[in-house]
Amino acid sequence: MAELSGAPPTQLPSTSEPSKANEKPLPANLKELIEPVEEGKWPDFGFILFRTYFDDEELWDKF
Repeated sequence: MAELSGAPPTQLPSTSEPSKANEKPLPANLKELIEPVEEGKWPDFGFILFRTYFDDEELWDKF
């Protein structure tokens, strides 16, 4: 049988108490995207897509 190769498994963070020592402050523009989601208590469903580039409408339509 052929051996499969690919990307190594992702190391997920521990589910124990998160360490604040290694956290970096978020840039202000990123906070503006995150805060409404957290304040709105949106359900955790996977991901949220924010459009941040508006100079190419055709590119957005293709997406």
